Amino acid sequence: MFHFLLDNSRCGDRPKTPHSRQKRIVGGKSAEPNSWPWQVEIAKTGNKHWCGGAIIHPRWILTAAHCADPFYSSDPSEIRLGEHNRVKLDGYEEVLEGDRYFIHPGFKHARPSYVSPGNFDIALYHLKRPATFHSRVSPVCMPDENSTFPENVGRVCVVTGWGHTVENGSSFSDILQENQVPIVSRDECNKKDSYDGHVNEHFMCAGFEGGGKDACQGDSGGPLVCQDGSGKWVLTGVVTWGVGCARPHKYGVYADVRRLLPFIESTMYGKLNEIIGRFRIIFGLFFKASPGAHPFIWKLVFIHK
Repeated sequence: MFHFLLDNSRCGDRPKTPHSRQKRIVGGKSAEPNSWPWQVEIAKTGNKHWCGGAIIHPRWILTAAHCADPFYSSDPSEIRLGEHNRVKLDGYEEVLEGDRYFIHPGFKHARPSYVSPGNFDIALYHLKRPATFHSRVSPVCMPDENSTFPENVGRVCVVTGWGHTVENGSSFSDILQENQVPIVSRDECNKKDSYDGHVNEHFMCAGFEGGGKDACQGDSGGPLVCQDGSGKWVLTGVVTWGVGCARPHKYGVYADVRRLLPFIESTMYGKLNEIIGRFRIIFGLFFKASPGAHPFIWKLVFIHK
């Protein structure tokens, strides 16, 4: 899966950097500059941080649905690649526009419970022009449908973002933060003193029973990545919801990317076929489409007119 979109040998690699400086930020630390090269910042007009996201293709950013949905805020105006210090120009930043966003059709505005923004909390941004890849800006690997990371209880993975450094903080972090968190079983996450059955099969959990390390407000849409046996980093989860930040028994809840691959693949594949179709028409090349070759069944929204 995704082999026709991206050379998997070139995804999920991190530049060689010194170990990050220890800095206790909701149990985390400051990342070394551009050490997570797929991390993007989604910002609103006026240089206001909004959400995180991950590069999965030169033209595609994966994030949370509630980060893209105008129900929660006006449309983000910028997608920033190569960002590290949000308030300082480091020289590797690239600011791109998203010309369209695609929200999973199962995502609903109305919250089904007091904790979750809604089921199928996943979305894709299509970039107006392709990103330029180099050692500090590159894509993360995608899982396949048989990935077992979410069931690998205790496996330590990494979540990154510029979110609040304390619960209900007054400002977002200037420097990208990283946190090592272990995978938690869905059974554990659904216990009465945790989320009492609200975590369904489209979500996964990570964190500590005693709290202390977690994503927080402003980290939504950002990546939870796990390293596979070959050393590649794989996009396993997307920050979506939770109660508070780093509270005991209140683990971080992530969209399980593996479970949402049909939406991701159909959206990207459909878009590519639209481009190929236009090319064929321009050059007088007509072919019979195979069944399901243009599966535009997802919500499509134009940002720029």
